[in-house]
This record gives sequence, C-alpha cells and structure tokens, in this order.
Amino acid sequence: MKTSKKEEFIRKFIKVPTAKTGEKRQVCVSEENYECLTLIAQKLSRNKIGLSEYLDNILTDHITRYGKIAIELNRERIRKELIENSLEKS
Repeated sequence: MKTSKKEEFIRKFIKVPTAKTGEKRQVCVSEENYECLTLIAQKLSRNKIGLSEYLDNILTDHITRYGKIAIELNRERIRKELIENSLEKS
C-alpha cells in the first residue's frame, strides 16, 4: 500500500518526541513563518507538539535528505578557495 503525501507529512513532521533531545538552542524566524508553523504544529498535532519539536522534525528530515549534498558543496567551495588563494600568492 502506497503512503499518501498527507500520511507521509504527518509521519515525518507531526510526531511527538519519544525522548528529550538534549540541549536546545534558540533561533530567530520571521513573524510570518512563526505564526504559520505554530498554527500547523498546534492544529495537526492537537497541541501534542510545540513549534520547537515541529521545527526539529523538519530540520532532521532536511539534513537526512540534503546533508551529504551540503557537505560536498562545502568541500567544493573550500577547494576552490584554496586554489584561488594559492594562485593569488604565486
């Protein structure tokens, strides 16, 4: 049975954490995003998760999907900068 996009969204993002995830950090988001994301988290989870848990679920998925790509892009950027710096010194 194929999972629908709606079911996949709920499974990935509207999940109550099973354990404390450790120390948390504060971040800033725009007021518009804050209001939208808070509404989604509260309504879809029926107030079982807050904004921080919802955002953590989103970020976990993002890192899982794109983390290797981000690391490779960063390596390429560093290589390019090293080459450019060595050429400037020549």
